[in-house]
Amino acid sequence: THVKVTGINLDEKKVRRAGPNENVRVKVSGIEEEDIMAGFVLSSVANPIGAFTEFNAQLQILELLDNAIFTAGYKAVLHIHSVVEECEIVDLIEEIDMKKAKVTDPKKKKTKRKPLFVKNGAVVVCRVQVYTFKTSLVIS
Repeated sequence: THVKVTGINLDEKKVRRAGPNENVRVKVSGIEEEDIMAGFVLSSVANPIGAFTEFNAQLQILELLDNAIFTAGYKAVLHIHSVVEECEIVDLIEEIDMKKAKVTDPKKKKTKRKPLFVKNGAVVVCRVQVYTFKTSLVIS
């Protein structure tokens, strides 16, 4: 749906622009309020935001179930802002040694390439796949 931004308010004051992490109210025309849902995104018509189903993430493993290990194939629920989606870890890329990670020289940062699994307390860079409606199984 094409809409037009007619105003931006920051702390009840009308502004011309806002920066990252600022909570704003956006006034739009071309759509009814009841047609706007959580998770909707405003994007430029000339340069629209792309959709994706996989991304790399750095995660700290805080609390796994008893005797569970975090490995490729691990299924979880992803919570980002208003989005809650099922996801799967498709690849572990590297484990980061946080004792060495505070070193300012990135070449000295100790990593373990392609770990098979990690446990509680680990920091890992992994590939996450979010299920889409097309890839989800429908139970009838």
